[in-house]
Amino acid sequence: VLNEKDDEDRLPVHIACINNASVEVVRFLVSHSPASLHTKDVYGLYPLYAAIYYRARANLVQYLLDKDSKMIEERDGSGRTCLEIAEDLNVSEDVMCIVKRSLECSREPTTTPIATPIDIWDEAFEEISSTL
Repeated sequence: VLNEKDDEDRLPVHIACINNASVEVVRFLVSHSPASLHTKDVYGLYPLYAAIYYRARANLVQYLLDKDSKMIEERDGSGRTCLEIAEDLNVSEDVMCIVKRSLECSREPTTTPIATPIDIWDEAFEEISSTL
């Protein structure tokens, strides 16, 4: 039942997000069908996107992003991101902050460690030692 789609390819988790269900209800649905978070409906909406599109409470949006923060980078059936949907619909300030913060976190650059003089010395020493 939890993996059965309706005529618009919506799973129960989509319906819960559209109807602004409590986090507990969505948590229950996701715990029994984790793959449902990555399933699009006929309109190309993931549950997270449906929650934003239908103006779910901020704590529900936060829960969905906590479950998979990479979903923030996906696009809906129209090619829009979460941020674009949120901006187009003028969602609540709380939801907008969550979306922007999640987007910034997903785009944080990964830094490569800078070699210190000791690192350079150790590398050179290993290279010299291996030729002896």
